[in-house]
Amino acid sequence: MGMNYKKYWDIGLSYQVYRSMIDGLLQQEKTTGTNHAADMIEYTRMNVQRMKRIDKTYLPSEKALRVLSEYKPKENWLVITEAWCGDAAQIIPALHTLSGLSDRIEMRMVLRDENLDLMDAHLTNGVSRSIPILIRLSADDFAIIGKWGPRPSSAQKIFIESKENALSYEATKEAVHLWYARNKSKEIEEEILRFLQ
Repeated sequence: MGMNYKKYWDIGLSYQVYRSMIDGLLQQEKTTGTNHAADMIEYTRMNVQRMKRIDKTYLPSEKALRVLSEYKPKENWLVITEAWCGDAAQIIPALHTLSGLSDRIEMRMVLRDENLDLMDAHLTNGVSRSIPILIRLSADDFAIIGKWGPRPSSAQKIFIESKENALSYEATKEAVHLWYARNKSKEIEEEILRFLQ
């Protein structure tokens, strides 16, 4: 018996609802998931600022506009995420913008820690509950077309090298976020466009 992706799609949140939910949680000094420690709240606050910045500054390329406006298959993008996840904050606004360029693609988010059976079916390297994960589903029968994540390959390379060099979590995070800031969503866009061809 395969996984019922329609079930997850039906509980999925639009980008606007996801963002509103995070704002509401922060007003209560909370985040998504079960860990509401001060550092998790602070990560979530920083992530709201990251998402706002990318929403304002990310401009898709002419190629993205062309490919997505002409895109024919009808599909659903289901993204596994959490509000405290820095990679998700850097990636999801770009995915939202890209999906919005096509009337054939709809995107929704589900929370990792509330849906561990879904997450565990999409582990990174078979072991890690890394997020965000984008699952492309056929809009007709919710069959999986493809999967992407948890990071664009250059950011993933920095992350892996930092771990191999025993850098601290903070130093690793700083290096990865500096890469995102300099790259301005270009590699995310390139990988997603390749993914759609």
